[in-house]
Amino acid sequence: MDRYVAVKVLPEQMSASAEFRQRFEREAKVIAKLEHAHILPVHDYGQTGNRLYLVMRYIEAGTLKERMGAEPMSLTEVNRVMQQVGSALEHAHRLGVVHRDVKPSNVLLDAQGNCYLTDFGLAKMLQSSIKLTASGVGMGTPAYMSPEQGQGKKIDARSDIYSLGVMLYEMVTGRVPYEAETPMAVVLKHITAPLPLPRKINPGVPRAIERVILKSLAKNPDDRFQTVSEMTAALEAAVRGAEMPPLQATSGLASETPRAGVMDRLKTAAQTGWGRAAIWATGGIAAMLLFAFVLSRIPFQVRVEGGRLEVVRVVEVTPALSPTLSEAEGETPTEAAAAKATATVTPRASATPTMSDVVLPTSAPLPVDQPTVTATPPLTPASTALGRIVYSDGSTGNDEIYVANDDGSGKRRLTDHSAGDWEPAWSPDGTRIVFDSDQHAIGQGRNQLYVMDANGSNLTRLTHTEGNDEHPSWSPDGSRIAFHSGCGVAVINADGSNWTTPVKAREDLCVGFPTWSPDSRRIAFRSLILSEDTGLWQHDIYVVNDDGSGLLKLAAFTSEERSRYAVWSPDGGQVAFDVVLDGQQRTYAVNSDGSGEPEEIHSIPDSWYPWYWPQWVGETTVAPSINPTDQRGQLMECGKDLCILTADGKNVPLGLERSYTQFHGYTWSSDGSQIAFSACLLGNEGYCEELYVADLDNGAVVRLPRQGEHHHPLVPAWSPNGEWIAYHDSGALSVVRPDGTGHREIVPHPYCPTNIAWSPDSSRLAWFAHWCDEDETSPALLLVVNFDGSDRRLLWTRDNANPDVAFSPDGTYLAVRFDDGSVYRVDPECEPGPDGCDESSRTEMDDFPEHWLHTHWPQWDSEAAAAPEPTSTPAPAAQKTTPVPLSKSAISSGNIEQIVQLALLDETYPKQIAWSPDGKLLAIAAYHIFFYDAQTLEQVYVIDSLQWVDSIAFSPDGTILASAPMGGEVQLWDTTGWGELHSLAGSKDTASVDFSPDGTMLATATGGTVKLWDVASGSELRTIPAGSSINAVAFSPDGLTLAANAGIAGQEIKLWDAASGDELHTLEGHTNWVKSVVFSPDGSLLASGSVDSTVRLWDVTEGRQVRVFSGHSSEIESVAFSPDGSLLASASWDLTVRLWDVASGNELVTLTGHSSWIKSVAFSPDGATLGSGGKMVRLWGVAP
Repeated sequence: MDRYVAVKVLPEQMSASAEFRQRFEREAKVIAKLEHAHILPVHDYGQTGNRLYLVMRYIEAGTLKERMGAEPMSLTEVNRVMQQVGSALEHAHRLGVVHRDVKPSNVLLDAQGNCYLTDFGLAKMLQSSIKLTASGVGMGTPAYMSPEQGQGKKIDARSDIYSLGVMLYEMVTGRVPYEAETPMAVVLKHITAPLPLPRKINPGVPRAIERVILKSLAKNPDDRFQTVSEMTAALEAAVRGAEMPPLQATSGLASETPRAGVMDRLKTAAQTGWGRAAIWATGGIAAMLLFAFVLSRIPFQVRVEGGRLEVVRVVEVTPALSPTLSEAEGETPTEAAAAKATATVTPRASATPTMSDVVLPTSAPLPVDQPTVTATPPLTPASTALGRIVYSDGSTGNDEIYVANDDGSGKRRLTDHSAGDWEPAWSPDGTRIVFDSDQHAIGQGRNQLYVMDANGSNLTRLTHTEGNDEHPSWSPDGSRIAFHSGCGVAVINADGSNWTTPVKAREDLCVGFPTWSPDSRRIAFRSLILSEDTGLWQHDIYVVNDDGSGLLKLAAFTSEERSRYAVWSPDGGQVAFDVVLDGQQRTYAVNSDGSGEPEEIHSIPDSWYPWYWPQWVGETTVAPSINPTDQRGQLMECGKDLCILTADGKNVPLGLERSYTQFHGYTWSSDGSQIAFSACLLGNEGYCEELYVADLDNGAVVRLPRQGEHHHPLVPAWSPNGEWIAYHDSGALSVVRPDGTGHREIVPHPYCPTNIAWSPDSSRLAWFAHWCDEDETSPALLLVVNFDGSDRRLLWTRDNANPDVAFSPDGTYLAVRFDDGSVYRVDPECEPGPDGCDESSRTEMDDFPEHWLHTHWPQWDSEAAAAPEPTSTPAPAAQKTTPVPLSKSAISSGNIEQIVQLALLDETYPKQIAWSPDGKLLAIAAYHIFFYDAQTLEQVYVIDSLQWVDSIAFSPDGTILASAPMGGEVQLWDTTGWGELHSLAGSKDTASVDFSPDGTMLATATGGTVKLWDVASGSELRTIPAGSSINAVAFSPDGLTLAANAGIAGQEIKLWDAASGDELHTLEGHTNWVKSVVFSPDGSLLASGSVDSTVRLWDVTEGRQVRVFSGHSSEIESVAFSPDGSLLASASWDLTVRLWDVASGNELVTLTGHSSWIKSVAFSPDGATLGSGGKMVRLWGVAP
């Protein structure tokens, strides 16, 4: 073929194994199919004589490792490398291929600087040729190896993300994050050592880049980016606003200092600009290259078992591989010869582990690879601001309770009185706050516990004692509150009942700041006693069981200052705390079982504290364990436990009755290694179910993160491809990944699912449901829907039924079994009518195959192979829109009597609606944003917001849609290519959005401010303080004026000069919170709707009230002018839409038919249609 190629030849001894040859062929076929612009192509593979080989493209220029050592790399070049390598990895991950050895020497560069990732699968292939220990050996290059790979655990795509993060770290700092004298010490650091901050090594690294690196290199895979595309998108966004100066020479590294926590950030008045000084360590590059080459030749493993860290070395007893075309630095440890021995060492906390060698017999059998499921990451990028904080602030002269976003924005005061309020903590669902206060006895030093809703309402006193009750902490299961009482630990139920005292005060023990373990079974606390002799505080760190047993002292310190919380790690394995030693704050972590000594750590994550919500955000938490078992079969309830009914008829109990109750569904993972189940912790009642995942090999159980205020997971069903768990979530059909990430609603309330089934290729779901608003005797509905939420069909309506449902192994039909024993075959492709499909779509079956249910393993008994999850195909791109003239059929005062309902869209939640300026698209938003063809009303695209959307607006040219998700950042969407453009940092808790008439700016009602943003860059331009309850904002048609509700109670309206921010008028007249403001088309008038049930009209120039529209019996949510300005529409909680004549103030018509409060109202651009968004979206127009 007249071309140069590279041939990688494997060692001769590996070809001797038939198992390895088969594995080599399987993996080589997969690698050969990886066709991507930045993956080095494999042209051929095979065996010649006794040698296996791969034939690949030959790249002459060199490797990224060589490029990094040649001269400093600019941030632009770094980004280019990351985007190219990242796109290659993303492509491989989508095909289920994990690289396992991402590093600069495996990135080849051509003459134009283009990157080619190589050596896919070699680490996995060669690993099978090595005699492994029972727990497995993590193969890779130590400097780039993820913690889970170093421990020999199962790995997925997130391990490659970690390695890619190390590569990024090295490109911007000039060094890898961890270096040590031995390979074991390097891996040990990856597993346990805090990450040296990139800006401490090179202060020129922009903070935004550092945040990307820190997230990529999280120890826990759940805390990292979940896809490479998320990582590279975050890097791309960070690079846009910052360029890094070149690296400069220096003699050493800066020392590390703890980062400022979120509570410290709240007190910071302003942030400094990016530092521009840079440092670079140059003296050891050659030594580092040699060191990496040597250590990469040593197979080893690090694992954690029983609280001990064990280092395992695999001893080489056969010759190493022969060199291939290029034997560069950093070849994988798997390129060493087969291992013959292992040894374990338990190192001291402060010592570098040593290693001894033990030779094992060479006849040890080769391991048989078990199938693994590669987790697919979440659908949307993770937010950089993850939660809410609650805190006490005395800066106004009195200590009051405030809430804010975790970036310090959106600050809101909740209490306002002469008493002192301290130490607030969130309930686990984020709806309530507990704190201590002296409001019942001001200044007497006798605090009591109080609880209130998260908005400051419904204040209730919980304790009524003569002592001092303070420092409350809510248990993660939501049932109890622990607190300091009389120097002891007291626990009460969340309603104040059932007082217990697990720890009583004594002379050498005075409790401070108790906190709960993630499983709600143990309490950590400090004992703080001030020595009268020395003036120092004696800190003792304790844990105790919630019943008072098992009191255990973990650590003791003498400190100059009194400190506060001892908090739990997400897995419950450690307790972390701060102390002040020698005038400096130090942070430590200690094992919660009492083993080992306290070790100094860099800092405590904010989300570990009880004042942060959600606590341990994005991380699964440890729950009570179950009985490990190797038995498989049919899951079923047996008494108060779950059991596995095996093929030989044996019932194997799982031991859940010891800790769990109220089971509401259970399901097998696709590989049979885990189960998911819905249950309550023992002792809880009512709506207390959580979603748990249990590992049957070791009995470990984790509770998946809560997914919102009304999280209530039932009837879980694991997808056949292993990537999702579907479940009933407060009336919605939702999915979440088995690691707790990626939650999304597929079908919202009110279809309450009772049984769920996946198609074998994981592309569709079928379920039986009842209407959530009715009792369980309401008809059962059989529905089917695509995974992306499209093509939802009602197949069958049947009275008073609680059936089982399952897909056939080929996915072509559904099997349905009713309580009376009847079984039917149902066609999921039938065309439904109002009550489902006709009788021809179903026929009776003789029996129901139990093994088709997801409660049986293996499901379908291998009759069908699970296919990859399909990806939704975007709708055709929308054309650029332009405003349209009024239609001849426009709604007017002259034809008002002819208005009828034209169409009804079933979208279940009260919705925001908006038309594109050319009238071709209709956007409807709640938890999703649906786009409809405004003429045919056919759905053309769906955006998964994952959070309730408070406001949407089209840009004047219709190419951008802005959305404001509740609790999230404002997002800008490209309606021509259906992609996200920006997420506006600092825009959390935005209630309203509006574009300027020229489309260059976006105004947002954010917290207590109006903010202006540059649409092109997503950067913030100006902030205008407005008050504490801002809910509505609008630009005037000429773009010169901004309007928003303002004031402490949000009942005023302010007008500002949009260019300068100067206040023009304050409009007073409403007696309650203003919910909506809108300018008339000519800009002369402003209309406002309020909770006081009135609509008011204002003269913009003079700043005076023109008239009041009265008639609604409840609060007004939305107001809108007709395109010609002659009509005003208002939507209310009284379930009506009213049309008013602007000139006279007369009510023209009342439109009824909604069964729930109405969120929004809007006219189409041609004035021919009026839309109103309640649970159902209704469209109104003039009858022909």
